[in-house]
Amino acid sequence: MFVPVVVLLATLGGSLAQVLTNQSCVGQPCILGNSFVDIALVIDTSTSIDRPYFIAIQQFIKLWASDYTIGAATNQVQFAFVTYGTWGISYGTFSTASDAINTLNSVVDDLAYQAQPNRNLYE
Repeated sequence: MFVPVVVLLATLGGSLAQVLTNQSCVGQPCILGNSFVDIALVIDTSTSIDRPYFIAIQQFIKLWASDYTIGAATNQVQFAFVTYGTWGISYGTFSTASDAINTLNSVVDDLAYQAQPNRNLYE
């Protein structure tokens, strides 16, 4: 239920990325689509998230990231991903997981769904 609500808000807001990042412009003019930030996402991949919702989360991440200019340069955004279920998995670093939108989409597609009921964040 949560993912469709977020997607709806992103649609109504024009761009979730722009709405979220441009709220913090204080000392410089806000230009939609020009943001620079590092975003780390921690994603539950256990069975507490049904497989169809996990796929929806992957699709949402790719849609959300497409609003940004992806990369390590000025006015670009970098993503990093950590999933957890039976074990935690890191998917690269900010620079290796999102040096370009195609790389980011590939990393998101590779996020592993751990069809186990365990949620282990401490080992």
